[in-house]
Amino acid sequence: MMQKVELSLCDRLQKQGKAKFYWDYDDYYMQTEAGTYIRQYLAHYPNELDNTNSNIYHNFARPKQVTYISAATESGRTSNCCRYGRRSIAQYCYSQLT
Repeated sequence: MMQKVELSLCDRLQKQGKAKFYWDYDDYYMQTEAGTYIRQYLAHYPNELDNTNSNIYHNFARPKQVTYISAATESGRTSNCCRYGRRSIAQYCYSQLT
């Protein structure tokens, strides 16, 4: 939920033509109470991205690939997750660009 000061800032920047809005959400939540605020914001601050683009807004329904990594200690878990997470993010970004 945006605070009054944030809404005021968005209003001012929008009126001055100095703002574009890019919303990050999933369609799954738009059909539930959880999407109440984002629906209000979209009505007042239109999205610059195509709201019907399934590559952007239908991620919750997509199949997930989950990999389990074992570690003997908590610090080992953290280290492995960070190392594995960065590689996965980089691989995902590369696959989206090629």
